[in-house]
Amino acid sequence: MVSEKEELVITKLKDGTVIDHIPAGKSLDILNALGLLKDKDRKIAAIMCVKSRKLGKKDLLKIEDFYLESKILEGKIAIIAPGSNISIIKDYILISKHEVSISDRLVSTLRCINPDCISNAKEDIKSRFDVLSRFPLKVRCHYCERTFCDDGIVVDV
Repeated sequence: MVSEKEELVITKLKDGTVIDHIPAGKSLDILNALGLLKDKDRKIAAIMCVKSRKLGKKDLLKIEDFYLESKILEGKIAIIAPGSNISIIKDYILISKHEVSISDRLVSTLRCINPDCISNAKEDIKSRFDVLSRFPLKVRCHYCERTFCDDGIVVDV
């Protein structure tokens, strides 16, 4: 009896962004937070629930012709998938690679769940949160001073 080797073949990315070490099941949340689920013309490879030595199971995203150069977008990824890595690829060459991290202050990254908070008004006010702890994630709204933990945090889309 001949054993078959299971193999996942994904083509190399010529230009774009690779997001790796995403906890299993979180890749679609990242695509939504980045506004890419509505982009019908962009080529995206979403590899989900594959084996990982580090996480057990992980997701991986390859996004063609998209570059994460905004700290706001990186902050959203850090909230959804702390510890994930972002790699920038140009002409098949790795240009940069780094692990996302949550900064001490999050601007335009989260939405306050307090409906009476000024950041939820129709005014042009960017949300601002101070990070009180990272594990578990705990933040305080700069405006209404409400504190939120993991289950009450809403990533701004």
